[in-house]
Amino acid sequence: MNNCRAGARISHVALVCSDLDRSAEFYESVFNLTRVGREDLEHGSGLYLSDGLFNLALLRYKGEQMSGLADAARFTGTHHFGLVVDDLAAAETRIKAAGGSFFFQLGEGEDKANFERKFKDPDGIIFDISRHGWLCADAASRGARLRHVALVVRDLDAAARFYQQVFGLVFVARDDQPFGSAVYLSDGTVNLALLRYAGSAVSGLNNAAQFVGTHHFGFVVDDLRDCEARITAAGGQFFFQLGDGEDKQNFERKFKDPDGVIFDISHKGWQLAP
Repeated sequence: MNNCRAGARISHVALVCSDLDRSAEFYESVFNLTRVGREDLEHGSGLYLSDGLFNLALLRYKGEQMSGLADAARFTGTHHFGLVVDDLAAAETRIKAAGGSFFFQLGEGEDKANFERKFKDPDGIIFDISRHGWLCADAASRGARLRHVALVVRDLDAAARFYQQVFGLVFVARDDQPFGSAVYLSDGTVNLALLRYAGSAVSGLNNAAQFVGTHHFGFVVDDLRDCEARITAAGGQFFFQLGDGEDKQNFERKFKDPDGVIFDISHKGWQLAP
């Protein structure tokens, strides 16, 4: 159920990978995601996976124009995320009024899947809006469920106001720890974490004080140990554990995929709107 006041639904996250097929095989084998499509365009290629509700895009950019990356040929990592909205024009008006800016349009015909308009929030973080969302599997996966996206922002309160004002996301919690602080928002199904790290221990960032951007994402899984065994067998590696008690919300074990992209697994998931 989606409890978001503005009706926006977080439905898409995109990673930049060094090898699309290798990354697809990793996420398929570990999380039982379904391959739903591939696009090869002038500015790059995309391979799409889905858990039946959420779209995970694996991307390889050719340059800066669509990626916004000066080092597009070398970059790997979580790049952006996307929200399905009921009215593109109304959402764009709210985005600009709140300090966001238009970046790029991809696709033809707003009533088609994978049509998106790209924007940057006040921190310069890229996000997409779409009317009909992104390619998804026909049925919900019996495996992992992608339910968490995390951004590193400059000012937690300012970023929270932006995503609440523009998309009606609901505030669910704040957490302040020695290694950093987080504000959690939700659309009722997916948790959006806004983070400010104090150093490299949990962030994996050498430039934690300067970095802003989409940082990682997370899956809810039925069995943490079984999933960890599949991650290791497929070439991923354990990174960090956060929280106490596997059966509590926000408990997560962090890993890196073969490209070094950070993701979380959790048994009880992350805090959502009531």
